[in-house]
Amino acid sequence: MPISLVLYGVIFDQHPINKAKIIAQQLSLRDDIDLAFLINNVEEELQNPTQKVSNILDFVYPNETELRSYLKIFTEELRKILMLFNPLPLLPINHEHLNE
Repeated sequence: MPISLVLYGVIFDQHPINKAKIIAQQLSLRDDIDLAFLINNVEEELQNPTQKVSNILDFVYPNETELRSYLKIFTEELRKILMLFNPLPLLPINHEHLNE
């Protein structure tokens, strides 16, 4: 999943960090996005940079440090949202005990 999806909402913002929470909330409502995969993709880029994120889109204010900070806060916020809806990891169901 491209990081550009996360960055698109801040293409015109001088201080993208201010929109991290709202964009996380907006993307969490979409059912056509694998949010766990998106988080992993963004976190992988933050931990092991492969590109300048400021070059991914045509930003009005291409500040690499601000954009990377935004991505970090975005993933933290999205994780919080996901934990609200699924606080426990999914465990396999033991069907043998259901028939007793």
